[in-house]
Amino acid sequence: MPVLGAKELKKYILPSDTPESPSYAVLNVRVSAPQAFAIHNASADEAEAATYRLLSELIDEWSYTDVNGVPSPITPENVSLMDFNDLQSISNVLADKINLTITAQAVSGDAKKE
Repeated sequence: MPVLGAKELKKYILPSDTPESPSYAVLNVRVSAPQAFAIHNASADEAEAATYRLLSELIDEWSYTDVNGVPSPITPENVSLMDFNDLQSISNVLADKINLTITAQAVSGDAKKE
């Protein structure tokens, strides 16, 4: 039975991972309909900021640190500073979830109209 607001956390090893510098992110792969629609409905001007905002909401934990080795907070600004390949990897994982959420919302919305 689905639980509203529950997280579904999964740990992903990121492309920048090395034995000397482990790189990972723990993602909440349960995307809510409002989160999915914020990306889907963003204008071209808003899309980049909306993506960083959504990713900062869905990354529950990560291995990124500042130059002094202090864990970096997960913020839209810090997400925008991630290694490109890591960012793309996370985006690809979540893209399918966002598309599925939008499709499910559209189907349930159509069912309500009948």
